[in-house]
Amino acid sequence: MLEVKGIGVKYGDVQVLWDISLTVGRGEVVAVMGPNGSGKSTILKAIIGLVRPSAGTITLDGKPISGRPAHDMAGLGVSLVLERRRLFPQMTVLENVRMGAFHSAVRSREKERLEWVEYLFPIIRERRGQLAGRMSGGEQQMVAIARGLMSGPRLLMMDEPFLGLAPRIVAQIIDIIRKINAEGIAVLFNEQNVHLSFSNAHRGYLLESGRIVLEGSGLAMLEHEMVKRVYLGA
Repeated sequence: MLEVKGIGVKYGDVQVLWDISLTVGRGEVVAVMGPNGSGKSTILKAIIGLVRPSAGTITLDGKPISGRPAHDMAGLGVSLVLERRRLFPQMTVLENVRMGAFHSAVRSREKERLEWVEYLFPIIRERRGQLAGRMSGGEQQMVAIARGLMSGPRLLMMDEPFLGLAPRIVAQIIDIIRKINAEGIAVLFNEQNVHLSFSNAHRGYLLESGRIVLEGSGLAMLEHEMVKRVYLGA
């Protein structure tokens, strides 16, 4: 479904990604794992159109999407849940969630999408009128994911979805990812924690200093000698 082939990204004169290639198939959960500053978030931003690659190509269903503006991506079936939620704190939970269906391509399905995300996240219905800024970090993350799902994506990308969350909330988010994936939605997420990355993904990529140095199935990545030595201290 999604193919990223040989992309590079620069911020001004500073290159942060080199020759990045990865794929996400239909119905797959794919993880990009790497230390802080390795370029994980930049990959997702390049796919969604928030940064423009300086080299390489990005295709969706075989059609090029490189250079398409970010606001077009919802209509193509791609959604991004940003790092640290990025909600509108002075808007209500319901208002934040409904923003995910703002694009004209999906606005007509807003009611049915809202019913579905409230099924996945009962807290959305319970807290409809509460200001988003008064929720806990974990609750805000659920609102952010719900907002991302309102556009009815075929591919949901999540930028460090477990960052700063308590273990109980992490387990809830993992369960939600599995439910989303069971509906046929592909998921691409990035993470710094080896176990969270590869134990919850069909396939994974290891990113170091802007370059992919290893890829394989989730299980193979967990069992790889380099991963165990460098990241697990084995």
